[in-house]
Amino acid sequence: MIEMPGQVARLAQFYHGLANMLEAGIPLLQVVEKFRQGGGWRLGRALRRLHERLLLGDTLTEALAATGRAFPSFDKALLAAGEQSGRLDHVARLLADYHRERYELMRSALQRMGYPALVVFVAVMVFPPGAIVALIRGGDVTAFVMSKLLTLAKLAAVFLVLTWFLQPGRGLWLRSLIEGVARWVPVWGKARYSRALARLALALDALLNAGVSVVQAWEMAGEASGSPRLLRACRKARRAMEEGATPSEAIAATKAFPWDFVSMYASGEQSGRIDQSLAYLRRHHEEESRRGYRTLAVWIPLLLYLVILVVIAWHIVSFWLGYYQNVFQQYGI
Repeated sequence: MIEMPGQVARLAQFYHGLANMLEAGIPLLQVVEKFRQGGGWRLGRALRRLHERLLLGDTLTEALAATGRAFPSFDKALLAAGEQSGRLDHVARLLADYHRERYELMRSALQRMGYPALVVFVAVMVFPPGAIVALIRGGDVTAFVMSKLLTLAKLAAVFLVLTWFLQPGRGLWLRSLIEGVARWVPVWGKARYSRALARLALALDALLNAGVSVVQAWEMAGEASGSPRLLRACRKARRAMEEGATPSEAIAATKAFPWDFVSMYASGEQSGRIDQSLAYLRRHHEEESRRGYRTLAVWIPLLLYLVILVVIAWHIVSFWLGYYQNVFQQYGI
């Protein structure tokens, strides 16, 4: 299923309301009961299922597991950690901010894609000019319309496939493939990896505060990061920690973490202020990721627009070259 901006916005609203009501001392069951009638079709159904499981006596972690894929795995991992640590309101606030930022980026990108999409539509309807000439001469409107609809359907299919591939929550092999390709793409690769590091720092902080052992927390945080590369590095680091290495030594040996991440974590480890170091790393890499995705939201529509202009110009030149070539042939030039 393709994730739409409206779904992300409803998640952000739910987490915002959850944080506010929990901070006010309202029990979790009453909060879920209040929100279960709203939230759109997908989220509303998941909240009703969540409410049913909570009524049966399940913990939040158990109830979330029964809701399917309505809640991202990242959210489930953090909510479980928040439940264990008694800081569910704090985790909900973090998730509300995280999804609100995602919604703003998605909305901005779609708004900027509007004009290029209109240009593509006009270009498909107008070019190649020979189709319009054939329509005027032959009068076969049905064939003309069907050919244009087929072209638009192909373009829409390509767009939907690409969008599906880039959605979070895909299989590990597919995410590994996308991550491998993204590493070679300027801006996008760095923005993706910064976001994964921010998610890892956020999840690790929540898990450690929940009382999870540092060895287990690192692997769980790697899973929550959404990055196959980081997950492999965290599993490798866990084996090193089990053999006696400190976490900072273990993650440094994987070569998967940037120098600033390792050094900041090591300083927190030595000073006993891991929570402050992780909070800084989360904010720093969130800002790096946000900056990268904002850059992409500006430049991708512009590049698409330039490509469209080049294609249109090529069609125009080709049309007039063919026209004058026919004229010259008629006059023997």
